[in-house]
Amino acid sequence: MVKKLVLYACMMMSLTGCSSKAYKYDDGEYFGEAEGHHGPIKVKVLVDKHVISDIFILEEQEIPGLKEIVYEKIPPKMKKHNTWDVDGVSGATLTSTGLKNAVKDAIEDALQEE
Repeated sequence: MVKKLVLYACMMMSLTGCSSKAYKYDDGEYFGEAEGHHGPIKVKVLVDKHVISDIFILEEQEIPGLKEIVYEKIPPKMKKHNTWDVDGVSGATLTSTGLKNAVKDAIEDALQEE
């Protein structure tokens, strides 16, 4: 019985991964800004072949030590999943949210309607 429940749960989790929305963006260079924990976070987002290819932090005033973790972990997730809507860093919610919202601000006009 337990084996069947575990198998069922694994099957359901694998199915939810298939339903994620695919995003396409117009190629170009986009700039965005949003409020972080200690001030605005400004970013530049590059879109190439309709996907996020790079994210640059242009200006920020976040706490040293904490910000490096956020800026190291979140942009690769955004590029991998091709969206700003990824999980933040635990313990750095405001900086994570600021970065995510800055990237969202940059690319929302580039989003192609499907």
